Amino acid sequence: MLPASGLDYRAGCVPSFHGLVHAIGFAAPWRIGTLAYRTTVMGEHLDLADVGIRSLGLLWLLAGAGFLAVGLRLAWRGSVPGRFLAAAALLALVICLLGLPESGFGTAIDGVILVVPAILAQQATVAGSWR
Repeated sequence: MLPASGLDYRAGCVPSFHGLVHAIGFAAPWRIGTLAYRTTVMGEHLDLADVGIRSLGLLWLLAGAGFLAVGLRLAWRGSVPGRFLAAAALLALVICLLGLPESGFGTAIDGVILVVPAILAQQATVAGSWR
């Protein structure tokens, strides 16, 4: 579990907002709104066709739902099992890597989301061993 100390509803806003941003990755392949539609990924080197890009859009939606669930859990319970956050971030990272270069910022954010809790958990383990 990620530590609950000092967490409240505001802490849940960060992953929730990140999850909502992932809706963009769902909306474009499903032609919702005025976002640009294309079927290519990896800098337009791989064409997934219509079915493939819509499937990728569903994965964007799944990752976004995962971040939203993590945010809601943080807001209501004050803690979240790290494996849930890691699963959402890992899925999002893979999807963002496919969307490079456009998804470069998201790739960095997902990388930070994966690394920071691991560092905090390691520090807590080391601090606990000194007691």
